[in-house]
Amino acid sequence: MHSPSPTFTPTRSTRSPAVGTCPLDRHVPLGPDQAARRLGVRRVDFDAAVRLGFLSPVGTVEIDYKRQGGVRVVPLFSAFPVGSAC
Repeated sequence: MHSPSPTFTPTRSTRSPAVGTCPLDRHVPLGPDQAARRLGVRRVDFDAAVRLGFLSPVGTVEIDYKRQGGVRVVPLFSAFPVGSAC
């Protein structure tokens, strides 16, 4: 097994983007699970925010799950930070 160099120290940039940063994929729409994870909240709390009108989808996509229930419409949410020019 190869051990890492003693001078290498993992930094925040080697991990997934933190909330509040401007990731390269900020213009890619996210599904509800991904959007909840990006915001750092539970999916049930994210669903409540959508139901109450605090968040709204920017589009939808149809996904065919074949054996698990057929075609479903999945809402897509923007990952672009509100009020930020990044």
